[in-house]
Amino acid sequence: MEGYFKGKEIFPARADRLKAPHLGYPNIKEYLELSEAQKAEIQIFAGHLPYAIGKRLAPELKMLTFLRDPKERFISHVNYIHKNRLKKNKNQSLEETYDELKEFSYSLSCR
Repeated sequence: MEGYFKGKEIFPARADRLKAPHLGYPNIKEYLELSEAQKAEIQIFAGHLPYAIGKRLAPELKMLTFLRDPKERFISHVNYIHKNRLKKNKNQSLEETYDELKEFSYSLSCR
């Protein structure tokens, strides 16, 4: 998509995502705080957004969803979390990251 749309046509722009402290997409509040003028320039809203947010961003919005193989997505998530945790704890192993995520997921499912 980034090959077809430039500058303010994509929100957030790839360059902005790479400079962001969290190296990712803005939170939902940041999308909702865009001015009407900013929204009018945007052709593509990119991110990990709930479906319901679409009509609040733009009534005519067409949504696209990319689905991934669940196992590949989980492995990618573990690697992503591990890479970010290494910034804080350089001694943490990939297995320790996996165990923490597994424990966290289990605790969420028990609520």
